[in-house]
Amino acid sequence: MTETVTITATHRYAAPPEKVFDAWLDPAIARRFAFATPTGQMIVAEIDPRVGGKFTFTDRRPDMGDVAHVGEYLEIERPRRLKFSFGVPQFNPDFTTVTLDFKPAGGGGTRAHPHPPGRRAGMGRRHAQGLGDDPERVGGGGSITRSSPRRRGPQAGSPHDQTAAIHLQIQLGSPPSRG
Repeated sequence: MTETVTITATHRYAAPPEKVFDAWLDPAIARRFAFATPTGQMIVAEIDPRVGGKFTFTDRRPDMGDVAHVGEYLEIERPRRLKFSFGVPQFNPDFTTVTLDFKPAGGGGTRAHPHPPGRRAGMGRRHAQGLGDDPERVGGGGSITRSSPRRRGPQAGSPHDQTAAIHLQIQLGSPPSRG
């Protein structure tokens, strides 16, 4: 039986959910943050943004060479949810299921990374860190940034709310499934 470990993280951004959602499906923007490392160079960023479409991000890393991150979109519900399979086949043949839920955040933001115990939790932490962990890179040049935890903003969901929260859920060892 395959062990399933669920990792969750929440990121908050000073941008509306639609803008953050769209960044995940735009290769020119996503190459700046999705699976990118501070010392690597993103040499491939290909996205076919439809259910059943595939993506490939290849990061050239000084210590590891070219690292390809691949997956298939299982759900695309703009601007609420992205669900996709994810793998790094050169290191592990298994695929992970990743779900991103985008919601208005309001009132500034913080970031949390709860990690349940388990032998694969370390792998999940690395996945969470590579999935848009640096909000400065999401918008490129700061057009989408993590909101300050000290700032008071409009109530979530109000017409003036211009912040988004992404709830990230990673299921290690789970077979990818649509729906």
